Amino acid sequence: MKVLLYLPFESHFYHGLYLQMKKGFEQAGCTVRGGCGFLDGEDLLRVIDEFRPDFVLEMNRVKTDIENFPSDLLHICWLVDYWERTPAELCGSDFLYLFSHVWLKDHPMFTGKHMDVLHPGTDPDLYRPLHPNNSGKATIFLGHMPKPWLETELERRVTGSGGAVFRFEQLKKLVHEFTLNPQDFNDGTIATGKYLLHRLGVDFLDTLSDTVLHYDVYARSFREGRRQGVVEKVLNSHLDLHLYGNDSWALRERFRPHYRGMLETPEEINRAFNQSAFLLHDGNMPHFRVFDAMAAGLPVLKPDTSGYGIEDEWDFLDFEEGSEILTYSLDSEELTSIKHLDARRIGDMHARIREKIVKAHTWAHRAEKILGDIAAYAKRGD
Repeated sequence: MKVLLYLPFESHFYHGLYLQMKKGFEQAGCTVRGGCGFLDGEDLLRVIDEFRPDFVLEMNRVKTDIENFPSDLLHICWLVDYWERTPAELCGSDFLYLFSHVWLKDHPMFTGKHMDVLHPGTDPDLYRPLHPNNSGKATIFLGHMPKPWLETELERRVTGSGGAVFRFEQLKKLVHEFTLNPQDFNDGTIATGKYLLHRLGVDFLDTLSDTVLHYDVYARSFREGRRQGVVEKVLNSHLDLHLYGNDSWALRERFRPHYRGMLETPEEINRAFNQSAFLLHDGNMPHFRVFDAMAAGLPVLKPDTSGYGIEDEWDFLDFEEGSEILTYSLDSEELTSIKHLDARRIGDMHARIREKIVKAHTWAHRAEKILGDIAAYAKRGD
């Protein structure tokens, strides 16, 4: 089959991801064209006319976003980030793949041909053990940290649905408390972040026109609270910690000594994995770097998110607790799950994890899933 593949824009991350996904489809027997940066109008139609793809796969763009897209050409959207859009705005493709099973319930209005979940994959040729026995001791975290808040940002006022006025700093504090103690905010039904804000009488309809404030409430404050909290657990456990990401880590005094800079190429990332013993993860959904790290053999330290009142995405994967993933408690100050592991057991875990990734979690496996879903739909004919 011929695949036209586009990722949102050019960056170190998307450039590497495009090449890896392209390779995965090629390993599955496809011919692939595309790149980073969406094409529109005549430019896209010209490529379609020249290449004659069997389907178009794009990340975070749906068919109805594209003017004059051929009605008889299959369009697949892999939705990884909502980018402040509503689910209703992102249902206009023939196939819709979501990043998490949690998101499925948000798309009851989807009327396309097929909707499912697609997890990231990895390239085990790029991410791999460099030495027979990894002697790394560090716990590694890869991800951005938001900049510290300005006083003017903290002083912003937000009006709730009941007329109550909140200072942004008040909301930020509550969000941070929620990220580490979700069970304290649970009324027995659901304790998601949206529920927390709703319970406070804040629906933020008035912030939709202020995209900066909307992002700060729904994304930046949650990311900061979650990452700050789990990183502090590692430090409280007196474990060696290496932080990689943007330089905002260095703007926070406690984290500055552990910041190691930005990793941009797969070679740099894989080298850092090989100098580490564990990957620290801060949420219920395994992201791209989780699978890359596991391809290099690293066990993943993941939080117990049962208090959030939502499904844990790890439950839909085939990794085993205690031997491939290690769960830590959100309400504990330390990461007790790894403090007493001996070097031999860690080495055994590295080999087992790598084997599991190669067997079922490469980009070729993800390509084969998409091709299988297309074939199943064509056979069904409805």
